[in-house]
Amino acid sequence: MEDRLSEFEQDDPELRLVEADAEYDQGHIPGAIQVDILGDLVDVDGCGVADKRCFEKYVGARGITQESTVVIYSTHHNQYAAYLYWLFKYYRHTDVRLLDGGKQRWTESGYPMTTEEPEITPQEYSAHAPDERIRAYRADIETALAQDVAIVDVRSSPEYHGDITQPPNKDLPEARTAGHIPGTIHITWSEVIDENGQFKDQSTLEQLFRNHGSTPETETIVYCHVGERSSIVWFVLSELLEYQIVSNYDGSWIEWGNLINAPVESDTEES
Repeated sequence: MEDRLSEFEQDDPELRLVEADAEYDQGHIPGAIQVDILGDLVDVDGCGVADKRCFEKYVGARGITQESTVVIYSTHHNQYAAYLYWLFKYYRHTDVRLLDGGKQRWTESGYPMTTEEPEITPQEYSAHAPDERIRAYRADIETALAQDVAIVDVRSSPEYHGDITQPPNKDLPEARTAGHIPGTIHITWSEVIDENGQFKDQSTLEQLFRNHGSTPETETIVYCHVGERSSIVWFVLSELLEYQIVSNYDGSWIEWGNLINAPVESDTEES
């Protein structure tokens, strides 16, 4: 992508580069615009993403149209980029891509960075009706518990086992309850990323999920704390491994862990 920087630096709605985190002002790829997905497009405490009208207004103001090729990257191994990618796909945007390796690989490779913001001409964005096939809700989890549906928890081991009620090293709200949804498969999101912050090769990823009993034919729901880490795994399953039915439970643990009488398992429940 470094060979196409001059294209991204032009005010061309056909091609937009997006940094999807809150660290944009500390330095970004030249030509990139900022979309702070957790700050502006996700209601973390309310467990919801931006509605269609809000999404249209927000991305249009950043020079994006429904015909734009949108390339997204972020810090934190592309967690926020994957979340924004999933949100674009939820509103059926056709051409959206992830910059593999994200900001980490870009900076470690010594590619140029800047603090200058590009001049962007606002556009009109017309979103399609949301694709509810890729989004899971609380009711879907409740139904899945009684059916042959794989639920994959991608959080850290301390979160999964019930030792902590929020992600380590992140400023996110705590859940009332610790633990995990009963019967879930535990595959941490970091297992799909290599030491360079890029996705592992396809055969390694296929083996990882196969070893946990997850197959492309099985309906799969992924979740984490607020939906950003699970978006990384959703991307792997949906876009790289081409699972037939895979959805992201964006309410995730911040919703499930705050429910009254929702079934929860943890390693500390007997202590």
